[in-house]
Amino acid sequence: MKTIGFVGACDKTDLILNVAKILHMAKNKILIVDGTTLQQMRYIVPVIKPTMSYLTTFENIDVAVGFDSLEDIKKYFGANDLETFGYDIMIVDCDRLETYEGYNLKTAGKFFVTNFGPYSVRRGLELLKSVKEPVDAKKILFSRYMTEEEDQYLTFISANTNITWHQDKIYFPTEEGDIHINLENQMSERIKFKELSESYKEGVLRLCMSILGKQTFDSEIKRIMRELERG
Repeated sequence: MKTIGFVGACDKTDLILNVAKILHMAKNKILIVDGTTLQQMRYIVPVIKPTMSYLTTFENIDVAVGFDSLEDIKKYFGANDLETFGYDIMIVDCDRLETYEGYNLKTAGKFFVTNFGPYSVRRGLELLKSVKEPVDAKKILFSRYMTEEEDQYLTFISANTNITWHQDKIYFPTEEGDIHINLENQMSERIKFKELSESYKEGVLRLCMSILGKQTFDSEIKRIMRELERG
């Protein structure tokens, strides 16, 4: 089972659900873990009777909420290994050190997700700087203008730390249209791509291909996106 950490202080819920949908359609069994402080999945992903910690299924994607560590999820399942249940990829939404350590994200593939608001950048970097081991991560940047200067700013304020950035980075546009469509999806309790911007969809495609690596072909992911665009 491959573990992927989406680390940072900004809201990553819609992005993770969109990515998970494509990964599932690429014939992967997905487990999303909301290990964030606010646990927004609790309010966005439909569930009949939520408890302090629970597992639910949303559009054939399993979502775990309220578990502090991988060991807690294993106890919930009554298993020593989650691969017993056929999971190919576990995506962990993380904005605190407890989640980072509880799901052993030091050995996982990591994406640092941020916009350029001071809280998002500084709080996200504060989390990474609190990790004792060296951190290797790719940047996912939500930005209105998507300029090189913004990326240079992030690199500058993270200099002389334990963080090593991958050269590859993925930009997502901060567009009102995408925000509106994602909110509509939340209200309708669906994952839909039809009216998202081309820039946003391109970012999701690149992200999925980065996660899957050589497990699939670019053409297959693009075929899935076309299918989703048709509604």
